[in-house]
Amino acid sequence: MKSPALAALFLAAIALISCQNNSAKGQQSTGLNFSTATLERQDGPGCDTEGGACVRLEMVYPLADEAKGPLAARINDSIRHAMSQVLITLNPEESDSKNLEQLADQFVASYKSFLAEAPDYVLGWSIEMGHEIHLNSSKIASIELMISSFTGGAHPVGYSNTFNFLLPSGELLLLDKMMTNRAGFMQLAEKEFKLTRGLPETANLQEEGYFFGEPFSLPSNFVFTAEGLYIIYNVYEAGAYALGPTEYLIPYEKLEGLLNLDNIL
Repeated sequence: MKSPALAALFLAAIALISCQNNSAKGQQSTGLNFSTATLERQDGPGCDTEGGACVRLEMVYPLADEAKGPLAARINDSIRHAMSQVLITLNPEESDSKNLEQLADQFVASYKSFLAEAPDYVLGWSIEMGHEIHLNSSKIASIELMISSFTGGAHPVGYSNTFNFLLPSGELLLLDKMMTNRAGFMQLAEKEFKLTRGLPETANLQEEGYFFGEPFSLPSNFVFTAEGLYIIYNVYEAGAYALGPTEYLIPYEKLEGLLNLDNIL
């Protein structure tokens, strides 16, 4: 299992970011109003003991002001659906027909059922989720969910899930649709990837152990910030677990002529 110190550091970072969601960076006066909600559960014989047999669930998530009607509903439904998928993935027999509260209860019930079958099991299960609103303007709400889960195995699983909602439609922004010079953008993104990884610009990423022998590709997750485009490769997206995640910012000035930024700036 991953070092407890590293796991604690990851969860501390989630907690810190969640507390910062109402900062000037995350909440701009021209954007939507967001509140914070929490889905929480805890149960098991070892909850009073550090590292004991306990199931813990704490998912802190943003909610758009429902006064915005269909726009808020579209955003909130997308966030809740993503949370449901986290819980369903860890309980594959469950389905989308259950609401978040029911799925949370089932996660706890699954752990208790497992303990009944394996009473000598001493490890806990956990799901932790925080969030950050990277950009909240009159044109876009750019949101990142950060998830960490452990249900046994060699190490916890940590990853990000992002949403870029165009306003006022609530439509999800696709990076491919923004490209005005795809070849130029891909070249820049690969260059910045190598720089972040401490590799020379001439390095062959496949030979360095990235992308599993395949050509350089973009990840599924990205957000826009006040400074630029923030790209997020989750663990396993660009290489083996030991390589960890890769995240980097491309400033807006470098994106001129490569992306259509009319929906952002």
